[in-house]
Amino acid sequence: MLTIDTVALKAREYNYLIRLYNTLQASKNLDRLPNFAYSVPLAYFFLFCESGNAGDKEVADFMISSAIRHFPTVLLKLLDAMNVQPDLTVENNKYMSALAHERESEGIKLLTAIYVKLASSIWLKDPSILSWLEGVTLATVSSFNNFKEELADWEKLQVFVVFLDSWRKTCYVGIPRNIERHAYLWEVTRNAEWILSDPAPPYNSRMMYARMASTPQPDSFFSGLLHSVWPNYDQVNVGLINSYRNSSDDIAHR
Repeated sequence: MLTIDTVALKAREYNYLIRLYNTLQASKNLDRLPNFAYSVPLAYFFLFCESGNAGDKEVADFMISSAIRHFPTVLLKLLDAMNVQPDLTVENNKYMSALAHERESEGIKLLTAIYVKLASSIWLKDPSILSWLEGVTLATVSSFNNFKEELADWEKLQVFVVFLDSWRKTCYVGIPRNIERHAYLWEVTRNAEWILSDPAPPYNSRMMYARMASTPQPDSFFSGLLHSVWPNYDQVNVGLINSYRNSSDDIAHR
C-alpha cells in the first residue's frame, strides 16, 4: 500500500486510486498513511484539471488541507525534495518546522521518506500543482495560528490538533520489518548489518507447521548402486529417479 498510489498517479488512473481509497479506507485505515493522505487529493486535482469540475477541486482542497494538518512535516520534506523554498509562514510554523520533523517517531519519518522518494517527481509534473499547493498550504497554515480569531469552534480544533500529535507518536512507534525491507529496496535507507540476500529478515519465531515426512521408496538395483557410489544421496531424489526409470521401462515394454 506504499507504492500503489504513486503507480496509479503515474499511470493517470486517478479514478482507480480514488475508488481504491474509498473502498479500503474504513477497513485498512488508509487515511493514516501519509502517501494516501497526499496522493488522493492530488488525484482529485488532476481530475479537475482534465474536466474542470469544480466539485473535484473542492474535494482536493479539503483533503489536502486535512493532509497538511495530519502530516505537516511531510509537506516540508516534499518541498525540500522539489527544491522549493517554502514561505516563511510555513517554514517557521511549529507544526511544520525542521525541529517538528526531528521530533516525529522513526516510523513516520520512514513513511515520509518513502513517499517523498516516490512522489516528488509527480508533484513537479505541472506548475499548476505547486501553485495550487501553495495557496491551500498558506490558507491551512494561517488557520493554525488564528483559531481563536477566525473560527468559533477554535477550542475543539485546538484540542483535535493536540490529540492528533499525541496519536501520531503512539501509532507510529517502531518500524515493521516489511516497511524496512520496502525502504531498503527503494534505496531510502541502508543498513550495513543487512545481508544482500535477505535485507531486514523476519524475526526468529516458532515454526507453525509440521514438516511432511518423505514416503519411503522401494529398494532396487539402481538405487543400491547409487548408494554404494554416493552414500549420502538424498532418498527423495532416488525415488524420483526410480519413478522415471519405471516409467521408461513401461514405455519400452509396450
